[in-house]
Amino acid sequence: MRVEKLQTGKDELDPAQVKLVFPFPAKPLSPTPAGWCLKSSSSAPPFAREIELSPGNKITLTIRPDILVPEVDGFSVFSVPEPGFDPALAYRQTATVGTILSRSIRQLDHDSIELGIAIDKLQQILVSLPKPEPKAVPVPEPQPDPKQDPKIKPTPDRKR
Repeated sequence: MRVEKLQTGKDELDPAQVKLVFPFPAKPLSPTPAGWCLKSSSSAPPFAREIELSPGNKITLTIRPDILVPEVDGFSVFSVPEPGFDPALAYRQTATVGTILSRSIRQLDHDSIELGIAIDKLQQILVSLPKPEPKAVPVPEPQPDPKQDPKIKPTPDRKR
């Protein structure tokens, strides 16, 4: 709702006497998706907004929104509830596929953050550890060459 211009009068205005009446259905901001329609609902939570009629005179407007519902005729189009849907819970569903997936994604995001923190802590521990002393690498002793050493006897595979 938008107030175009505030006009003040000379008479006193009693906020209790002000009524806002819509003689026409609500106009959606965008077209409804195919197969869906808007319906008024007494179970949808209302939006409340305080409006100042004149200095010191205020009223609270309570607007109950329309909700988006599937168009069903019971013959060619019919409604199939989502598995786990409980009509008594209205907007507070806990066992639907969408709710379970949403909860899983939030948990994965949380676990990813916790894993990142754990990895950072491990890296800090590794960096703070003392550096190990370099180990001496043993040098292999050279093998004697049988051609140059007279003590080594020739074998059939070794010839002089």
